[in-house]
Amino acid sequence: MNAIVRLDISSEIGTGHFRRMQILLSTLTEINPIYLIKTDNINNKLTDNVNVHFIDDNNEIDNIVYFTKIYQPKYLIFDLLKYKSNLVSEVKRSTNLKLISFHEYKDWDLSADLIVNYNTYSNFNLETNPKILAGPEYCILNPEIKSLERSNVSNGVFVNFGGSDPSNYTIKLLKNIQYHDTNLVFKIHLGPFFKEKEFVIKKYACQNIRWSFNDTTFFKYLKDSKAAISAGGNAMYELNYLNYLPIIVAHNMHQAEFAQNMVKLNGCIYFGMHDTIDWQALLKQLDFTYHRQKPNRIIDGNGLTRISKIILSL
Repeated sequence: MNAIVRLDISSEIGTGHFRRMQILLSTLTEINPIYLIKTDNINNKLTDNVNVHFIDDNNEIDNIVYFTKIYQPKYLIFDLLKYKSNLVSEVKRSTNLKLISFHEYKDWDLSADLIVNYNTYSNFNLETNPKILAGPEYCILNPEIKSLERSNVSNGVFVNFGGSDPSNYTIKLLKNIQYHDTNLVFKIHLGPFFKEKEFVIKKYACQNIRWSFNDTTFFKYLKDSKAAISAGGNAMYELNYLNYLPIIVAHNMHQAEFAQNMVKLNGCIYFGMHDTIDWQALLKQLDFTYHRQKPNRIIDGNGLTRISKIILSL
């Protein structure tokens, strides 16, 4: 059976929505996905091996309805950073298909058949509507994360600010490491949309800096590091699952909200957003917590199984 999957990929929002849907649909082997993607880079190799149609903002609802007539899907799956106010209700009215929507904000439409927001947004635990799957028990983890076992001989600091690092936190951290007296090794992953890769590698070729550009080194550094610094996206939940107590900085207000609520659960240490971040204080905090990693493991790794069963029961 077919499913039409609507999401965005861009240098600003990164590739997280696409990766999340790929993980979900690799589990739902009964479903054949057809992706409708809005992007600023149609040559991105991430989409090379999937059935994809690129769309733009013009007549979005008409485009979705058009492709439902071609592919006759059972499901519509939306995973968007922000939803237009009438998108879900109009598509549902026009197609009458089972519609599942994934959210970062509380911008859902109850005309959807299933709504998923697995972030630690404020009062997620108070949701009572049975069609809303709320909070970290529904967190979708990369299967490779689940299969990792942290090394008993771990060292260094894993660093990742997302696929594009739109706030340039990598460069800000590197500038401050230069002026911080530390023997720690920083293992820095630069995502596929990171724009200043060559400049950064050349300028910050320091003895205590290690670089990662692909999944192999990404997972190796995750496994072998002792501490972590990250943005407040899905990586925050992955690090919690791996028993890190990560230091988190936020790219935007909703990441800040999620991180602040993770702090209340002893799942991370939050250090602010943009100009509020004191990078020298952050590095001093890292020195203090490097050998004191005692997080509360909030993510149990079973969210994908829970969501998959519910989708197939619709």
